[in-house]
Amino acid sequence: MATRRVIVSTWPVFAGIIFLILGNGLQGTLLGIRGSLIGFSPAMIGAVLATYYIGYSFGCIVTPRLIKNVGHIRVYAALASLASSAVLVYTVTDSAVIWTILRIITGVSFAAIFIVSESWLNASSTVYNRGKILSTYMICVFVAQTGGQLFLNLGDPRNFELFIIVSVLISLALVPISLSRREAPNYQSPKKIEFRPLFRKAPLGFFGCFISGFTGTTFLLLAPVYAVGEGMNQSAIAFFMAILVAAGMFFQLPIGWISDKIDRLKLLAFVLMGGFVFGLIAGLAALSIFPSYLFLPSAFCLSGFMLTIYSVSASLVNDSLDESEIINASATLILINGAGSFIGPIFVGFAMTVFGDAAFPLVPAIACLVTCVITIARSHLGDTIRRKDRSEYIPLPDKLSYVAASMAGEYAMEEEHPTEGDADISNVQKEDL
Repeated sequence: MATRRVIVSTWPVFAGIIFLILGNGLQGTLLGIRGSLIGFSPAMIGAVLATYYIGYSFGCIVTPRLIKNVGHIRVYAALASLASSAVLVYTVTDSAVIWTILRIITGVSFAAIFIVSESWLNASSTVYNRGKILSTYMICVFVAQTGGQLFLNLGDPRNFELFIIVSVLISLALVPISLSRREAPNYQSPKKIEFRPLFRKAPLGFFGCFISGFTGTTFLLLAPVYAVGEGMNQSAIAFFMAILVAAGMFFQLPIGWISDKIDRLKLLAFVLMGGFVFGLIAGLAALSIFPSYLFLPSAFCLSGFMLTIYSVSASLVNDSLDESEIINASATLILINGAGSFIGPIFVGFAMTVFGDAAFPLVPAIACLVTCVITIARSHLGDTIRRKDRSEYIPLPDKLSYVAASMAGEYAMEEEHPTEGDADISNVQKEDL
C-alpha cells in the first residue's frame, strides 16, 4: 500500500508528463507533415527536425546549473512557457532557418522539463518502490506518445489549429506542478563516464545506443514525410503514426522475456536481424516489388524492433560495468543516443531525396544489418556475459533524460543484488497489493 500512496502522491508529476508528451508527440508528426506540404525536401525536413537533439543534449548539460541557480519550479515554468510559445511561431513563418532555431529551443526546453519532472519522481522513489514508479512512468510515456498522434485528426496541418493544441497541451503541463504542495527535491547531476572508457568496456552496447537513435528516432521523425509522399490522408497518417509508436510498447514485453532466456549479445543480434528483415520487406513493398499490403505490418514490426534496441543495448552496457559505474553511465548513453538521433534523420532524409521514399525503411534496415553482423562477429570472439552477472532488463523508451535513465540503472543494480531486507519488504508489499 505504501507504494500505491507514493504513486498517488506524485500524480501532479505524472499528469504533467502526460500533457508534455502528448504535445511533443503531436508536434513531431505535425512538423513533418507541415514541412512536406510547404515544399521542404525530405533532406531539409530531416536536417531541421534533427536539430532538436542538439538542443536536447545542450539542455541536459546546462539544466543542472539552472536548477542550482533558480530552483526546480522556476526552471520548469520558464522552459515550459518557452516551449509552448515556440510552437506558435511555426504558424507565421516557412523559413527553414527559423524552424531550425525553434527546434533547438524546443530541445533545450524539453530536456530541462524532463530533468525536473524525473527529479521529482527520483526523489519519491526508494529501493522498495523504484520499480513500480519507473514502470508507471514508462506506461505514461508510451501511452502518451501513442495518444499524441491521434490529436492529428483535430485540425488541418496547413492551418494553425493543431499548433494551438500543442501549445495548450504543453501549457497544461504547468498546472498540476504549479499547484502541487510537494517540495522541490535535492538535485545532484550524475557524473558522466568518459566515452572512450565506456566504449572499451561495452563497445556493442555503446554502438547499439547510437544505432537506436539513428534508426528508431529517424523512423518516427520521417514517417510523416513518407506518408505525405505516398498520398495518405490525414486520418491515415494519424493511424500510421500511432501504430508505429505503439509498436515500441508492444515489443518491449516479449523482448524482455526473451532477454532472460538467451545471451544478450544473441538477443541484440536477434533484434537487429528482425529490424533488417522487416525493413527489407517494407522497402520492397514500397518499391512495389512485394505486395503493398505488406508495408504496414512490416513497418509495425520494424518500428517495434528498432524501438527496443536501446533497452537491450543499455542492459548490455550495464552487464559490462561495475555497480558503481552503472548509474553514471546512463547519462553518457543518453548523449550517445542523441548523437544517433541527430545524424540519422539527416542521413536518411538525404537518401530519401536522392533515391526516393523507399530509402525510408531501407536505410535503417541496412544499419540494422551492419550492426547485426558486427554483433555476431563479437559474440564469436567470446564477448558474452554469464547469466548470473546479467543486470535486470528494463523496457526503456530512448527519449528520457539522464535522471530517469539513472533511476533505471539504479533499479537494475538493486534487482541484481537485492538484500534480505529488501526481499522481506517486497513480500509484504505484494501481500498488501
